Amino acid sequence: MKFAFLSVPWLLIPKPLFLYIQNAMSKKKSDEHLPLAGDEGGDAPAAAASSGHGHGHGGEFAFDEILIHQIIETIEYVLGTVSHTASYLRMWALSLAHQQLSVVFFQKTLQTALEMPYPSNCLGIFVGFTCWFVVTLGVLLGMDVLECFLHTLRLHWVEFQSKFFRADGHLFEPYRHQKLLTLEQ
Repeated sequence: MKFAFLSVPWLLIPKPLFLYIQNAMSKKKSDEHLPLAGDEGGDAPAAAASSGHGHGHGGEFAFDEILIHQIIETIEYVLGTVSHTASYLRMWALSLAHQQLSVVFFQKTLQTALEMPYPSNCLGIFVGFTCWFVVTLGVLLGMDVLECFLHTLRLHWVEFQSKFFRADGHLFEPYRHQKLLTLEQ
């Protein structure tokens, strides 16, 4: 548990610090290459102004914006990790319920029939096995199907969507063979 808490500063601190150092170094390099006021340098001030040091965001480097963005990303990652764990724990709870139900169904049907005295246990085992079989098919295999469905849903929705889906403004376009064929012609 302590490693989980220790990983949060590791997620939070290095990237903004690295970008700050990288910006300071690139700014120092660009300041070294700027011509002096009396030199005929041509386009050097324009090149320095266009570089921006904004690391893909345009404009000047703003450490506070980078830090706030990293805080948001860290919070999002930690919440996602907790969500993935809770999602998997629901699957684990369903699996434990499945195991406990199978024990109860066995005890109430077959074990009861097996503990009967000899003359009546022949019919008891037949009835007990029939009840156990029907309950197993109806409840336990139904739970197995539900468990598989929920696990697949969890993997696709919780894990897959959180890894690849970003609401960044690109409209979803489903794959169509017709569109591909019309582009080739």
